[in-house]
Amino acid sequence: MVRREIVDRAKYLLTPWAGMLGAGFGWALSHQVGSDLVQDNCNIANPVVMILIGVVGLAIAAFGGLVSWRAVGREEGGRKFVSFVGALMAALFSIAIFMQTVASLLLPGCFG
Repeated sequence: MVRREIVDRAKYLLTPWAGMLGAGFGWALSHQVGSDLVQDNCNIANPVVMILIGVVGLAIAAFGGLVSWRAVGREEGGRKFVSFVGALMAALFSIAIFMQTVASLLLPGCFG
């Protein structure tokens, strides 16, 4: 019983922030894993791997944005504002993830 209350409280507190957290984690994962692959061994960073990394990053950001967007209708005051900003951040960071993924396809992996 106590455990369920803790989980419900955590969901209540984190739902408006999901867009911000998901966008940040998705972009960080996409950026760091992609750049680490290219810098460690540029031959490993083929287009299929880079697209998969981008898709995973986009999925994380989109999921967080969706959770925040759904919370916009249920929340009031500051929590509604945070939910809205979180959904917008997820959209903005999704564009950044998409552009990074496209850049990895346009630029040669072993450049320089």
